[in-house]
Amino acid sequence: MNTETGYCYVVLFSNGFVKGGKSRDVFKRCKTHKATAAALGLSVKGAFYTEPHGDYHASEKRLLSALAEASERRVGEFFRGVEEAAALEALDSLGHGFNTIKECYGDRWFILAQDALIQLATDDELTGKSLKVLLYLWAHLDFENFIHIPQVEIANKLKLHKQDVSKYVALLEKKGILIRGPKQARSFSFRLNPNFGYKGDPVGKVYRTRNGRCEFHVVDGDDYIVPPTAPGPDEPDSEPA
Repeated sequence: MNTETGYCYVVLFSNGFVKGGKSRDVFKRCKTHKATAAALGLSVKGAFYTEPHGDYHASEKRLLSALAEASERRVGEFFRGVEEAAALEALDSLGHGFNTIKECYGDRWFILAQDALIQLATDDELTGKSLKVLLYLWAHLDFENFIHIPQVEIANKLKLHKQDVSKYVALLEKKGILIRGPKQARSFSFRLNPNFGYKGDPVGKVYRTRNGRCEFHVVDGDDYIVPPTAPGPDEPDSEPA
């Protein structure tokens, strides 16, 4: 008698695609999807899984069929145009309940550096409208600090001209607050400089300096983080927090 159990899951990506699948180790599988997405300049917006059950192979077939019906386009186990509510309905229809994989993506909050807030508040070039654009971008911050939102949407929501939004984004990039990422479709993606704020797992990235403050440690080759000042000859290297 086969007593093997497994999970069915759905993963929602920032480019509008939803992935449906099955796995015996759903947490490991989700981390793989997150890493693959990050390599492509994308992020995971949500991840959900069923309770373990024995007929998960058959459940996956029903899940993929339900996602196909709710989608605009199917590419293997990836589906475009499936809203989160429809994806959860498809997962729930399997009859095994579902949970959120919080380890796979961030909640709707992130950490801010207090010194960075002082820097923003005292910068005379950052006025009301440019700060409004920054706040709107922060509200759409994805895991690992990815930001991808059309500037026309920002303009419409904030009642600004698109040319002005482009100007403010360029200013934030000049200040090192935003770091330009890979191009997606006709627009560039960005990442928030984590020395200003961070959404993700800070383990191994946050270091405590001699004066007790925390800062983000930068590894060579990471092209989106502005490095902190290197310790002087009389200052010991930072230690992991």
